[in-house]
Amino acid sequence: MIRRRRPGVTGLLAACFVLSLSCVGATAQSAPPAGRQAAGTVTPTVHCTLPAGQGEATGPQQMTVELSPAVVAPGGKVHAKVTLGPSPATSALALDDVPTIPSLDLAMSGGATGTVTVRGAEFTMDIPAGTPIELPPYEGDFLVPADASGDISFAPVRTLTQTKVLGSVFETPCDVVGGGGSIGTVTVEGTGSEPATLTAPADPVRPNTPVALGGSGWTSGGAPVPSLCAVGGGGCDPLKFKGHTLTIDSYGTLHGTATLAEAGAVPDGAYEVKVNDGTKEATAPLTVKAVTAGDREISLSQNSGPVGSVITVSGRNYNPDRWINVIGLDATGTGLDDSAVYVKSGSDGTFAVEFTVISDAVVAVQADEGNDPATVRTAPFTVSTGGEGAAAPPTRS
Repeated sequence: MIRRRRPGVTGLLAACFVLSLSCVGATAQSAPPAGRQAAGTVTPTVHCTLPAGQGEATGPQQMTVELSPAVVAPGGKVHAKVTLGPSPATSALALDDVPTIPSLDLAMSGGATGTVTVRGAEFTMDIPAGTPIELPPYEGDFLVPADASGDISFAPVRTLTQTKVLGSVFETPCDVVGGGGSIGTVTVEGTGSEPATLTAPADPVRPNTPVALGGSGWTSGGAPVPSLCAVGGGGCDPLKFKGHTLTIDSYGTLHGTATLAEAGAVPDGAYEVKVNDGTKEATAPLTVKAVTAGDREISLSQNSGPVGSVITVSGRNYNPDRWINVIGLDATGTGLDDSAVYVKSGSDGTFAVEFTVISDAVVAVQADEGNDPATVRTAPFTVSTGGEGAAAPPTRS
């Protein structure tokens, strides 16, 4: 039995299980409606790609989606209630207090095309061992397109379950691969308000950097929230932006920046950035391209000095947003654990960190990217009896 819990901290292992199993249960689709309806239930076949190399899972999953109201204006808000049946997957371990965010993509046809995302609020849940996993019902809102007209049919095509653990977000996308159809219809009629516009950089942008956004026709005093979506509007995720400074002035003009998440969370590719102020939304194309790692180099601010010297270790041509391990080596090539320091590379693939020469056993400084032996680089260092050391040239190997 699933129990809701107050937010709590869970381990990385628990997170992986939640993502790889419960998100299988987060996907479903509905059968074609007999006439116009605003709710439906089906049991499609879903295929989920599990995180951290845990494989894949496929099986039937029941889903019920209720949409309201039945009639909205162009650009109007639709509320969705999503109820999922038991997942085809089970967990080998009983897990408690797992933070989870469910979402569902609905493909539109008829009076509008494209994809909208129903994103539920974050909750915590317990997962029993050896029992089909079942997410609790969730709700969310979306806006129909400002140019929509007539009857729009909605069909589930993909779900995404996210688990937030220790500052990281693990994801499991689940695609409907068979037995899909419409879960309901909403009619769009009347006249909507002035559509909002959104502008974004035409050139590729890097992960973990601010992206300038602008536009007009927004709700004065509204609270804009950016999301990153797949091309076509699906998979919209506000967590792909780590923060923003967006505001809307009294003239309805959007100003500010939205900072993308780190490279590991935002792969290279073509996307759409979406901004929603609560009553209006608009999208613009956005291309993300991280710096490509090249021939990694490290350098020391000085290559000699007495014990206790604090030097700067710098590197370039690294993958962006990766942990770099820096450690002193003795004459046998053994790492001196007490000397180790850690730093993340920047969005441009560079890093700089202070390193303390802790003993006269230090003969070199080593850096690697994420414990990958192929990225190990070393630079020699000589412990002297006193005085200033000389700057050292970059080292590639």
